[in-house]
Amino acid sequence: MNEKLIDVHQPVPVTVILYRNPENFQKQLPIHSYENLHGMYVPTEETIHLLLTDQMEENDEPFLELTAHEYTHHWIVSYLGQRGLVNGHLPRWFEEGIAEYVGWASIEKIPSFIPLHFIPFKRIQSVSEWANENRRNSPHLPYRQSYYAIDQLVRDGNQSKIKNLLLESNQNFYRTFQNELGESMVEFEVRFLRDEMRIYRENND
Repeated sequence: MNEKLIDVHQPVPVTVILYRNPENFQKQLPIHSYENLHGMYVPTEETIHLLLTDQMEENDEPFLELTAHEYTHHWIVSYLGQRGLVNGHLPRWFEEGIAEYVGWASIEKIPSFIPLHFIPFKRIQSVSEWANENRRNSPHLPYRQSYYAIDQLVRDGNQSKIKNLLLESNQNFYRTFQNELGESMVEFEVRFLRDEMRIYRENND
């Protein structure tokens, strides 16, 4: 799926560590993490940490989606690394959106999204901003919103632009975004929200 979405790439090996004890899993999480996190990729160690839940025992789809999501983070870091780049220039929503898109595509499912809780994308571009918006009690679901941002690019026929956005690190991401897509981030947000609200109303009438 990553190759279809971005490019052909053979990533470096990664180690996957599975946990059944939530406390042991939490000990591995960085300070900026949040309570409802069930998976994490650590690029400096080339490891993926996954918490197995009772739900995953009954239905393996959440585990498969989570694994594909975290592996995509590794895939992106490896892809950029072999080109002398790091992922520091990427907004969190963009990288998480790709990981979510691939994760859900891997189990051939589409997540639900309530656009009434829309967050401006520039408010979820740093790790700390992302963690803040993804608190357990928050109605905002930045993972779902970011999934649909990538889905919007694909539906618009701009799938090939995703690779260009990943690789362009010499200028501001949003300037590259506007150059590649021919619209500013704000213009994209307005169109994105309009389309998602239309779909939401159609599905809930």
